[in-house]
Amino acid sequence: MNEASAPIPIHPEPLAALGAPADRGSSRSAPLSVHLRKIRVEVVEGPDRGLHVELGDQPILIGRAPDCGLPLTDGSVSWLHAELTLVVGGVQVRNLGSRNGVQVGASLVEESRVAPGTCILVGRTVLSLQLSDEEAELPLAALERFGGLSGRTLVMKMVFGRLTRYAAGDAPILIEGPSGTGKQLAARALHERSPRAGGPYIVLDCAGTPRHLMEGELFGITRGAGSGADAPKPGIFERAAGGTVVLDEISELPTELQPKLLSVIERGQMRRAGESHARKISARVVATTSRVLAREVQAGHFRPDLYGRLSSMRVAMPALCDRKDDIPMLVEEFLDGAAPLPGTWLRVLGDHDWPGNVSELRNMVERVRAQRAAELLPALDVGFGAGAQLPSLAAARSAFEREYLRALLSRTGHNIRRAAELAGLTRQGLYGVLARNGLRSGDAEE
Repeated sequence: MNEASAPIPIHPEPLAALGAPADRGSSRSAPLSVHLRKIRVEVVEGPDRGLHVELGDQPILIGRAPDCGLPLTDGSVSWLHAELTLVVGGVQVRNLGSRNGVQVGASLVEESRVAPGTCILVGRTVLSLQLSDEEAELPLAALERFGGLSGRTLVMKMVFGRLTRYAAGDAPILIEGPSGTGKQLAARALHERSPRAGGPYIVLDCAGTPRHLMEGELFGITRGAGSGADAPKPGIFERAAGGTVVLDEISELPTELQPKLLSVIERGQMRRAGESHARKISARVVATTSRVLAREVQAGHFRPDLYGRLSSMRVAMPALCDRKDDIPMLVEEFLDGAAPLPGTWLRVLGDHDWPGNVSELRNMVERVRAQRAAELLPALDVGFGAGAQLPSLAAARSAFEREYLRALLSRTGHNIRRAAELAGLTRQGLYGVLARNGLRSGDAEE
């Protein structure tokens, strides 16, 4: 990765350098804001030379689509080519599955944070990203917890600020982020902080619901030959009247149902399957996705008009690797009063990339608690003295797993059935773990 595209660290401390927070109020949960210099995005080379736009508190799309924030006529640019987002320290650049990619310096990038003053290449068009004289006001909340979410870093305080602001409204909300970042926790917190908190909160898993059942789950079924139903069944929007509907993994919604969902959002009414008349509905829609929904639009898998309605209020949940300063707080929370982990362990955890994000960290801590309760936790910090070199997390995990397996077999007298039950595995699964660690069950009893 070249210097221009190297990640810029985000820390919770330098709020004063960003501009004074506005609207302090008397409560720590009162809405604040962070002032960031806007970015002037200007075409400096290509057919649209001179065209420019200010990047502020909302992301902008770049492409040939006429409703893009920066619409281009360059034929080598895709319909939806890239997305730019203003962040602390620069601009987040995201390729949206474009035909010719996004180039920063000599490198093609999928997602990268770049500093002001950088130029990027989209198709045959060169865009300059320069600091503007104007400022953007981004929401911030001086909280360490928002519902089931926790964090002390600036990036999480900005997430809490956006959630706080959006909770007061009634428009659809899109929550994006990698798996394990807490999208469902954010959706639940939005509902609990909203005027609809006293109403139902119902989640539909678009990825886990069979395709042939999806329409009935969403909009309901009326009794009769036309629908094939023996009894009427209300859909999720009727059941959630006065409350919130969460469409989890919205990118998996079948394309034939997307126009019907758009109609529900725009008109506030729907029809059950097999029904001729429309029903009024009143439920707020919160959509979550672990995919980049704009990429699904570019690929033709998601309707652009539905995306436009959902993304007018958008929350991006950060990956854990972008908020590693929150790891000690999260570990303490997951331990739930149990003895803290050694500092050397926390340093090892901080070196890990956490592809499974907060969910992976939670699972790791819960395993540690369970193994401590069973008195099976080996003292892995023995060799991690102040002067010792820390192993990689992979090496530490491997050592831990081998010691755990030896203790497990010893505790159960090498009885594979009992050992598998204690470890929460099947017998075949335990055999596989033993083999992976180069261990044998010895004189195991079946």
